[in-house]
Amino acid sequence: MLPHTLDRAALYAVNSLPSASQGLRMLDVVCTLFEGHYAMGVAALINSLDAAGFTGVVCAGYRGAPPAWANRFPLHADGVARVVGDRVTLRLVELPPGPHLASYKPQFMLRTIDEWYPGTDRISYFDSDITLLCKWQMIRDWSDGAVALCGDLFDQVGNDHPLRHSWRRFFGERGIKLDRPRSCYINSGFIALPVALRSVLEQWVKMQDTIAITYGQADSLRQHDRSFPFHNLDQDALNAALHTGDWPLSIAGKDAMGFVPGGYLLAHAIGKPKTWERHFLYDALRGLPPSAADKHYWEHVSHPVALYSPFQLLLNRTRLRLAAGIGRFFRRT
Repeated sequence: MLPHTLDRAALYAVNSLPSASQGLRMLDVVCTLFEGHYAMGVAALINSLDAAGFTGVVCAGYRGAPPAWANRFPLHADGVARVVGDRVTLRLVELPPGPHLASYKPQFMLRTIDEWYPGTDRISYFDSDITLLCKWQMIRDWSDGAVALCGDLFDQVGNDHPLRHSWRRFFGERGIKLDRPRSCYINSGFIALPVALRSVLEQWVKMQDTIAITYGQADSLRQHDRSFPFHNLDQDALNAALHTGDWPLSIAGKDAMGFVPGGYLLAHAIGKPKTWERHFLYDALRGLPPSAADKHYWEHVSHPVALYSPFQLLLNRTRLRLAAGIGRFFRRT
């Protein structure tokens, strides 16, 4: 038996993934987008996928410099992707300058399906500050015949909420009816679906393009304040798109991303500074202890992508434990 209980047939599949020209059915495909220091989060995402039993391709779009850690791994037989550990093949795709990367999620997923891996039957997207808590089979089961989604931290945006009324007015004036009732506000940091339901992604693109005609392309993650109808353009566009069709959806609550205690699916390190930037002891003394997502990040920084030396890893994990201890007695209210 090979490492991680990966049998030889599975290993052969990883190392002989089809190119776009082959058009064969293939392993699962995960997409993510990043630039700059978010490469640290991509590494932790890959490590958590590996630990979860994922076998397939991570297709990562980036701007700026590619991650230095990627060069440690050998090129795949296609000369483009890299084989990372025993399970994962990483394909890095350089992206040109443009709007904020968050606005490129559905376009990148569609490009991945159409250009690079048309043989896959399912595709997922994870923000680069997410790590997996569950086994990969859970994600497969969750998105089996449905669009898998997670509620946002502020998920209580009912069907009669003023925000949804403003979307209906805006899109209705442009000939797009939002007539499918929805009540949960979705976080756009994760989506998984069968390729047969790709029209969700196409509609998401259409909604973003419609917004951009009036307000321009988003050059930052958030526009204005929450009273603006499209404060978080990619996320609001996804939520508006879900009003336009009867796709089968499977929506987990806000616990799914660890926004409230009890989550067991994903850990989403929202906000700034990001986990890999934080000074945990200093923050703890200010009443800001490590979050669950912070702790999960530091569980996934060693294999197959090693981000820190053994000494750095020991030092940072010690700081994390001390900060967590301080947080039991001292935190902001």
